[in-house]
Amino acid sequence: MEHRYRVFLVFTVVITFGLAGCASFREGTLPPPSSWPPALAQGKKSISVIVTGEAMMEGRRGDVPLQMVQQWQVPTIKAYRDSGLFSEVKAGPAQTDLRAEVHIRDMGEGSKGMAIVSGLTLTLFPATGHDRLVVQTTIKDANGENLGTFEKTETVNFWIQFFLIFIMPFNWPPTVVSDTLYDLSRAIIVEAHAHNFF
Repeated sequence: MEHRYRVFLVFTVVITFGLAGCASFREGTLPPPSSWPPALAQGKKSISVIVTGEAMMEGRRGDVPLQMVQQWQVPTIKAYRDSGLFSEVKAGPAQTDLRAEVHIRDMGEGSKGMAIVSGLTLTLFPATGHDRLVVQTTIKDANGENLGTFEKTETVNFWIQFFLIFIMPFNWPPTVVSDTLYDLSRAIIVEAHAHNFF
């Protein structure tokens, strides 16, 4: 009898945590560009895109794993390629006409108290947090001369709660963050293009 009770208890805990989901939602403060891709400029130039990053949690700086920076690089490079403004887009340092030095800051905040209560209630009570993503891009010429710096920001809110598993496929946190970084780089490209940097 005691064995059945233990099996039932383990099964209940596994199912409960299995049904707990995490979903992300953007605040939507970043307006979409008026036109994308931008109007083509004559005489396309090549560009190298160098992505670096830093993370802060509750105001404390932390190391960013190389794998995370590589994940951030994917939507960033994609935005430059999708713009159609460049003859070639290279990832990392390279001999190109222009260089975009992209620095991404992920500033996270959350409530430890809510996280504890959420865990104790098996996620019936939600835990929330948010990441403020800041993309700062400096455009340089082939000689390394600074042409201009642009910065865009957007906030992504995270929810962990029972039954969010049904929303999770449509608001999967890594996908939402990737889409946000793409849009931030896209907005910077449009602004830099409007200033005739490329």
